[in-house]
Amino acid sequence: MMKKIDNLTTIILFAVFLLTLGIGGWMLRDQSFSENENRYLQQKPQISAASILSGEFEETFQNYQDDQFPFRNSWITLKTASKLALFSKDLNGVYLGKDGYLIEKISEEDADRELFTANLQTIKEFCQRLPEGISKSVILVPTTAAIMDRKLPTGARPFDETSFAEEAAEQLKNLNYVDLYAAFKGEKGSQIYYKTDHHWTTEGARLAYGAWRRKMGKSDASLKELKKEVLSSDFQGTLYSKVLWDDGTRDQVTAYIGSAQENWHVIADNKDIGGIYQKKYVNEKDKYAVFFGGNYGRLEIKTGKKTGRNLLIIKDSFANAFAPFAAEDFDQVCMVDLRYFSGNLEAYLKENHITDLLVLYSMSDMTKDKNISVLQNGGDILS
Repeated sequence: MMKKIDNLTTIILFAVFLLTLGIGGWMLRDQSFSENENRYLQQKPQISAASILSGEFEETFQNYQDDQFPFRNSWITLKTASKLALFSKDLNGVYLGKDGYLIEKISEEDADRELFTANLQTIKEFCQRLPEGISKSVILVPTTAAIMDRKLPTGARPFDETSFAEEAAEQLKNLNYVDLYAAFKGEKGSQIYYKTDHHWTTEGARLAYGAWRRKMGKSDASLKELKKEVLSSDFQGTLYSKVLWDDGTRDQVTAYIGSAQENWHVIADNKDIGGIYQKKYVNEKDKYAVFFGGNYGRLEIKTGKKTGRNLLIIKDSFANAFAPFAAEDFDQVCMVDLRYFSGNLEAYLKENHITDLLVLYSMSDMTKDKNISVLQNGGDILS
């Protein structure tokens, strides 16, 4: 008899729990943007016969339910707490590392070798089509797990990044491929990656810029003239947002300021946004957006220098912390993000009198970004 009562109590409690969630979901307004995740949330999809027959409605509605789940952030924290109670070090695709490091989990299944090889080939062929007078180079940014492997928890199994890096070095050897692995592994005095975010720090970008300049046979003396400034000491990045477990770890966001920077103009998607550092983001959740305010299809930094050199960076978000250093040595630095760019890329090179081309991507994105394939047709990308 007591067992039946216990079972009935469990059923009733579970039903009340589901009913509470249902009422909460009905009463609470749908949110359009998640500041914590720095992305727009799925809104309620429109029903149509075509979307139902194609399966699109079912998929979109599932995303809508996930994004608009009542008290979503609290559930993420609860999920993290329950995993920690079970001594799990893999929290929602994030390794809980040593000394406060949160490290993105990229497994062998996550790293698409076939896509990676195709992306390298596409980059190589695109560069080969460009005029010989344009200097071409490639930087692939190592993952935090590869460089900070000593911070990984026991039992962590990241993908075999070494073999990917070796393939990149072989395929791109005629394109001034900059191998950052040795340089980063040997760096002892600087924090190269944020502890709570997947990006490199400004120090990491500075180190990479020096390695790139030396690879190209150029001086990196301009770096010595810049003064370091701490913009924030309270950054909790994208990896923190995935686990929402606050152990007190905070990152610094820094900038390197030069005397000429106040005269530079930045044009992002044909709009003048002022300078390279958008300091209003110091008070926002996404403090990495202090570099230019985020990502754009096209962006130009006009420095007013007279070097006769103009740089184009085909990039992901890692380039945002890198470009301010590059601007010290060029008349103009242009950045193109293939996720948002529309137009003809080869025409864009001619219009901006590009003399130097750099492809800068994180190793993580190079294994999963399908947008790089647009370079196969010369970068003729329709809006």
